[in-house]
Amino acid sequence: MKIPRKWIVAVVLTLVMAMSPWVTAPLYVYAAPAVQNEPVAGYEPVHFNDMNYDYSQDLHTIEDVVAAFTALTSQNKATLKDDHLVRELFENLRIVEREYERVNQVSGIISYIDHTDESAKTVEQDSLEALQQIEEMWDDIHNWLVDTELSLLLEEFGVKAPEEQDLERRVFNQQVNDLLNQYNMALNADYSREFDGENYSIDELEGLYFSDENPEAGEVLLEAFRSKNAMTGPIFVDLVNIRNDYAKKQGYEHYLALLFDDGTKDFQVEDLLKVADYTKEHLLDFREVLLEAIYVENERLSQAEVPMPQGNYLEWAEQTVAGTFLEHAFRVLMEKELLIIPEVESGSYSAFVTVVLEYNTPLMVMRDTGDLFNDYNTFLHELGHFAEVLVVCEKRHNEAFPEGSKSLEIVETHSTSNQYIAASRFEDLFEDNANYFRLKTTFAAIDFFYILAPQTEFLFNVYTTEDLTLEKVNQISYQVRESYPFFLLMQGVEEDYYWVEMTQDFESPLYSTAYGVSSLASFDMFDETVPIEKRYEQFENLINHTRYGKFRESLITSGYTDIFAPEALEPQFQKMYDFYQTTLEKIEESKEKMEASAMSVEIHWESCPVDQGHCEYEMCADTGK
Repeated sequence: MKIPRKWIVAVVLTLVMAMSPWVTAPLYVYAAPAVQNEPVAGYEPVHFNDMNYDYSQDLHTIEDVVAAFTALTSQNKATLKDDHLVRELFENLRIVEREYERVNQVSGIISYIDHTDESAKTVEQDSLEALQQIEEMWDDIHNWLVDTELSLLLEEFGVKAPEEQDLERRVFNQQVNDLLNQYNMALNADYSREFDGENYSIDELEGLYFSDENPEAGEVLLEAFRSKNAMTGPIFVDLVNIRNDYAKKQGYEHYLALLFDDGTKDFQVEDLLKVADYTKEHLLDFREVLLEAIYVENERLSQAEVPMPQGNYLEWAEQTVAGTFLEHAFRVLMEKELLIIPEVESGSYSAFVTVVLEYNTPLMVMRDTGDLFNDYNTFLHELGHFAEVLVVCEKRHNEAFPEGSKSLEIVETHSTSNQYIAASRFEDLFEDNANYFRLKTTFAAIDFFYILAPQTEFLFNVYTTEDLTLEKVNQISYQVRESYPFFLLMQGVEEDYYWVEMTQDFESPLYSTAYGVSSLASFDMFDETVPIEKRYEQFENLINHTRYGKFRESLITSGYTDIFAPEALEPQFQKMYDFYQTTLEKIEESKEKMEASAMSVEIHWESCPVDQGHCEYEMCADTGK
């Protein structure tokens, strides 16, 4: 059986964006049957079709404001006594700034929905440049008015003097954004190659080489890999060097140290490395056991001609959340038609949740993959995010809701919790398919650690290496991945090039490791010794009270396990192991109830003794042939 080379994870981007008429890609919106649902505390999200995206024609443009500012500053400050012109400039600048923010948010969403829409990319870049120009203009206004009688207006409009640190950060952010734009362009370039008279993508060449064991295809694949690496790799090296230089100016040893001092993380890189070490020591063989278990159970169901459950993934999700606090979020999503399903190929991300800020309304964008259970699982993941963002929108409507940094690890715990707790309801929802789906959910939970472990090692080594070069990055990636048996590496090549596909870690280092951390925290939802009502209560507490809390602090106050506490790793993983063992027991019970056909597969499960506080299970299958 071929182990997938690519990691498929449901990705969320809690972006502060808005929608607009530039949505030119064909879309359709899922409409659920009408349900009775009272608005919560007076909050009513805006129906997607009722949102007005027109750019007001009577507003000043950036050129108008620049001209007004130029005319105003050409006057003698000593003779300027009337604040009317200055106040008018402030107000117009605020209006134009908001409009450009909306345009930038709009075009950003379109770029994610359809990465082939060049007009959206152009609008996004133009509006970003306009916003940067406006930011500089506020600084110029401050400097111009600071010695005049009108300087009181600065405080009224919230205009502060640009500090040296702010200016450094702006330059740094601009450098990073420019490199990320270059990376995205390079990533989406055509790296296909001709082989045996046909054109093949890198993915297709991988299939020929790794699955079909075609060495000639390997030579062409290596050429394509190196071409992509040569285009994208130097951008990553520049990103690391620029980030490390910026961090050192701020007093940090390297950029990862700066990231861990953002006010939301109450753990360290060393804590992540401990999880990586635990994964290497205890989970590598277990992953193969799970893969085989999924395969055998699927074969058993196929031989017994067990049909897939009726309905689509949205109907399954509706049944899954029925009677829980998530039912409200599901109804709002469907009633207001806030689920957008592109009919065109999406870009790097298959699904995300955002906020249409102008209307204080959450929005979900999700592409169907054609794999029913995968889409169901992804939808549950995104619904966890949607429920949390909906709570924020409701609070923002009814009270002054403070803005601030949020822990990415907590944000992802919202989504993974919803995936894992749902598995305890599969027996009622999916009958004979329930255990197969439980195994697949367990594998999805474990697979997050096959992102966290190697990526933590890789990024830590990269960001702490002096005089970094592309060759060093390729060698580091090879050395790390060689120590994990599930990676498919090319024979005779002591470099690895696949790391350039980890797009999130280009944009935000350690982003992918947050999935592993959140998955580990969400193992509490696998603990079937705790009543499911109690687990949903823990989950609801996490969503309602920890929007801007630190990670470990948020877990503890919501009734979750502090996963980085001393001696916490093994018992936390044990919850997942126990869920797996229960699934095996349920499979045996299902076998006894199901009539065996002539082609049935006979399965024997053997449990290993408890070893160092955790269990591992071996499995063999006897087909009877």
